[in-house]
Amino acid sequence: MSIDRALIFGVIGLVLNCIGYAPYIRGIFAGTVKPQRITWGIWTILVGIPFINQVHNGGGYSSYFFGSVTVLTTVVFVLSITRGVGGRSGFDVIVLIAAVILFIVWALTRDTRITTIIAVTIDGVAALPTLVKAYKYPQTEVYLQWVLAACGGFFGMLALPRVNYILLIYPVYVITMNSSIAISKFFGERKDTSLNSESEL
Repeated sequence: MSIDRALIFGVIGLVLNCIGYAPYIRGIFAGTVKPQRITWGIWTILVGIPFINQVHNGGGYSSYFFGSVTVLTTVVFVLSITRGVGGRSGFDVIVLIAAVILFIVWALTRDTRITTIIAVTIDGVAALPTLVKAYKYPQTEVYLQWVLAACGGFFGMLALPRVNYILLIYPVYVITMNSSIAISKFFGERKDTSLNSESEL
């Protein structure tokens, strides 16, 4: 009896995502990881939309990955309330206002295809504070979470039952966004290393 390849990819995406969040949540409790409240707060409100749209539009086993993102994002946000950073800077306020405006547009839209595009846009706006933080304070983030989340999005994309731009847009965005945060952390570490080297001269 053959096993459905889409099911295998869906499960791999789910497992990779869960593995990636484990050190992240552990780091929050240890005080080494500092989740950005605005990012995770907006993501928590938003994350269920692409998951519902994936299910509604026949996303198949790719929904496994997005379901796990919904649950784990909520957990991180709850922890960020007392153990996170951000939420008061001018940049954070601008991001929050932009997200609220986009939420209003989303609420007035009935087409699930358009709401998916709007949801991805809001998600991208929400990611900006963490992208900046990963560069400025790379020690407050961990590679594994972002890298495996990107990999999970890739396998979630492979689990799609058909090629459809509405089903593809969120997995592609997840890969891009998570990879960007990991890259931002990498360059932030290189910046810190360069500054330390200069201070020793």
